[in-house]
Amino acid sequence: MAQDQQLALGYGCPFPSEIEFEVTLNDKLYQLRLGDEEAKLNLNALHVRRPEQLPSMLAQSAVVGGVPLLLRPRQSLTQRISLPYESWGQVVDLSKFDLQEDLATRLRSLTTTWSCWGRGKLNIYRSSDEVMRLLLDGVLLPQETEKLLEARMAFQGDLEALVKDLDIPRRRWIQAKSLLSTDSRSYSVWIRETNNLGDRTYLLVRDPSNRQTPETIVFEW
Repeated sequence: MAQDQQLALGYGCPFPSEIEFEVTLNDKLYQLRLGDEEAKLNLNALHVRRPEQLPSMLAQSAVVGGVPLLLRPRQSLTQRISLPYESWGQVVDLSKFDLQEDLATRLRSLTTTWSCWGRGKLNIYRSSDEVMRLLLDGVLLPQETEKLLEARMAFQGDLEALVKDLDIPRRRWIQAKSLLSTDSRSYSVWIRETNNLGDRTYLLVRDPSNRQTPETIVFEW
């Protein structure tokens, strides 16, 4: 397929992991941000695979958004509780916030890069270069990661076909492939409602991969 055809079909760059827009209904302003939760770094997957590195990786994103962290993963998992992290209340130090509105605003910045939901694999066609580099650091060599980032810009297909001509050693590629996917099943929407009485913020997450929780989870600030 020629490059101009690929661009026309949307294959020329990663599909955006987030889309933002706003609407006004009955004198209320609604600001919405739709997100692909599997185009973000997964807290639970990295808690298992790279527990020593997780705090510093998370801190890099938190500093940018000014988010105070206090990691409290569940240590003993049960049939009902299957994940160490099931909400942002286990990640963020809630005592540092005086206003719920401030908490919601800062959380939105952190959740651009991180998620508590999903299958634990990263969608290679929707994730940002930054997220891909963070995930593959220590798995592939830096130059191999850059080859992969460049190759996905003009490709749509399975992972094996993607790396066929990239000269990445099989051993390292098998490890990287276990962290990646080509589709997504978990999505979210942030909704900020503004009227003359103030603001309310909602986060709705659809996560069919976790059968221990409702398929759609709702948070409100």
